[in-house]
Amino acid sequence: MTYLEAKDKIIKNNTNLSTVILKLLENYRFWSLIFKATGLVDNLYSHPYVKQVQGLIFKFDAVIIREDITIRSLQEILEYDTKILNPFLNLSAKKEKISEDLIKNLRKNYHGYILKIEQLRSFYDKFCPIEKVKDVQNFLNDINNRNNNLGNLTLKETLADNHWNFHKKNIVTARKAHKWAKSHTFYNVFNNKLELESYEYELVTVEYIAQTLMPAVFIEYDQLCQQYKEWESLKCSEGILIWKNVKDIEKELNLISDYIQTEKSPKLIKTLEYLSLVPTQIERLQQLSIVVVMFKITHTKDDWLERIQLVLRDDYLWLGKLVNFFEIFNQHFGLINDDCWDLIKELSKASDFIVFLYKIAEHDIKNLINSVDESSDERLIQEDTIIA
Repeated sequence: MTYLEAKDKIIKNNTNLSTVILKLLENYRFWSLIFKATGLVDNLYSHPYVKQVQGLIFKFDAVIIREDITIRSLQEILEYDTKILNPFLNLSAKKEKISEDLIKNLRKNYHGYILKIEQLRSFYDKFCPIEKVKDVQNFLNDINNRNNNLGNLTLKETLADNHWNFHKKNIVTARKAHKWAKSHTFYNVFNNKLELESYEYELVTVEYIAQTLMPAVFIEYDQLCQQYKEWESLKCSEGILIWKNVKDIEKELNLISDYIQTEKSPKLIKTLEYLSLVPTQIERLQQLSIVVVMFKITHTKDDWLERIQLVLRDDYLWLGKLVNFFEIFNQHFGLINDDCWDLIKELSKASDFIVFLYKIAEHDIKNLINSVDESSDERLIQEDTIIA
């Protein structure tokens, strides 16, 4: 033991009790054998090194019982299983001081604290955009300070009644919103309401988001989801709001499975994939119509382009018929890829340039060509003269 004591630089040189305990935990099996030894062990237990280790564990037990352990230290020791922690923390005691129930409670308090930080940060990041919510940076700064101070923050402090006072008006909403943080459909409903509020009030506060806006979003989202029990009878306009720009339909359905009580059938998935494209396709068809008019392509109000636009734009379509509709849509537009649609978009914004081309098409282009020809002839004469 004297040899081990001489080699142990951690206990000798480190004044941080948690660091020492973690080092001892790394060698848990060894110290377990030492303290459980039987027979002629008086000399062993009276050795200064063994007594020092025993005293350190005893001291750490007291820190835990007083709840003076820091959140960072708690995080580090709780990486070990309770089956290791329970006997280790009682090696120095004749009677159990740190029970499995106490360790279980430590885990509960630690994970509860970290989860609350995650919930609040997720709420502020996702549902309180800085450009629209004027005081959110104050709340983010406080969360950052808490994260950076885990090495000094004690368990007792986190359990104090006033510990979360700064965030207390936001905690309930943050907890409820946390499970929706990755849901695109929920965010679509939220963002739609926030856009309306921002238009009316310009800048809103975190308290307004948490106490007024989000509760209204929860209610509206629940009502929208309930409609999907009979989803085939819904009009496209009733579904576009929540499914706009949702890329992974199956993943989204899994996220919101508790809210949308309907069978996740292949037809539903295909329908929702098409539904998420409807706003884009309406815009594209409008751009194509502009280009058709600009280039004076013969068409009527009864042709397929106008009819397809009418169905999409004027909300004549039910979700139950959307797959059939897009089969017809793809018959007409299936060969137009994204690059072509991008070109159509740019052309639709270039009406002045197209008008200019039409003006010079018959007369000015001929003059332009003649001018180029005359210029070329003069240049050839000059070159012949130089060569001669």
